[in-house]
Amino acid sequence: MSERFIGYIERKGCTAGTPIHSELKESLTWLEQADLKALVTEGDPNLNPSPEEVQERIRSAVEGYGGCETLVASQKMKLP
Repeated sequence: MSERFIGYIERKGCTAGTPIHSELKESLTWLEQADLKALVTEGDPNLNPSPEEVQERIRSAVEGYGGCETLVASQKMKLP
């Protein structure tokens, strides 16, 4: 499922080499070891989400952070 997360953020402008992309890829690698499906299903082992449900969950997670454009802009922002 991590490929779907990465693919989604790449299509939204967070391309390889950007800090967001690198950090997300590193985090997803770690999460895969913790079972990414459990994250998407909120730990319910009885759920078997469809690809569309997984995509919606991914979209929701990215949008929850303000979308890739916001994440990229925040990375470029200078702190006082």
